[in-house]
Amino acid sequence: MQSPQSSRRLPEFKALVEIARSYVAGEVHFSHVCAAAAALNEAVNVYAVDPRVKQVTAEWAEMTRRAWPEWGRVKDPVTPEEFKAWVQLQLCVFDAVEQQE
Repeated sequence: MQSPQSSRRLPEFKALVEIARSYVAGEVHFSHVCAAAAALNEAVNVYAVDPRVKQVTAEWAEMTRRAWPEWGRVKDPVTPEEFKAWVQLQLCVFDAVEQQE
């Protein structure tokens, strides 16, 4: 069995963070963040990763589902403003963790 990978080793994680930064800066549409979160979600199901990375990935998957409620089947959607604020908070957390390492 593969040893758990940290988030830094997953190119999908790095891509999500970069796209999230571009989204917060107003350079890309939130759908790009949703696609990057979906790619990361697939990756963590293929590779052995730390359970904390899986938890973060699940949170991103849930928030992107709420931000882009396809077919209106989401009971608890978030507004674009709420989603952007959440993404900004996540980026602050990622930056704080990175500074500690």
